[in-house]
Amino acid sequence: MAPLNKLFKITLLIGAAAAAGGCASAGTSFTPVDHPGSQPIALRVRNNNWQDVRIYFVPEHGGGQVRLATIGSFTSRTIPLRGRIEARVRTSGAARFLIHPIGFRQGYTTEPLFVRPGDEMELTVGHRLIFSTLILASR
Repeated sequence: MAPLNKLFKITLLIGAAAAAGGCASAGTSFTPVDHPGSQPIALRVRNNNWQDVRIYFVPEHGGGQVRLATIGSFTSRTIPLRGRIEARVRTSGAARFLIHPIGFRQGYTTEPLFVRPGDEMELTVGHRLIFSTLILASR
């Protein structure tokens, strides 16, 4: 009876080792999905205007505007929203931006866009500022 019990244990050990080795050699690993609240919010800007523009974040419920970036004419750039700007967007659920051409007095403020963590917004600066658009873009 003892040799049969010993053979059973050896078979179990070999089976467990083969199973563990098979998992390791498959080359796949489990990657946990981030919590939706931890995904960044980004703004992709496409400047189709002849002027270089400055892009500002405009808070929904008061507070001063915050400069995000300067975008050259006919160029694009993706700007991740971080820190207090990201916190304000997450709190209010909305984002609004001011487009200000360098060297001009007036700019254009977008309508608020309601966003969630992980969303990417696309701001296209039109050849005339009133033709600018702010939309949710797919990732």
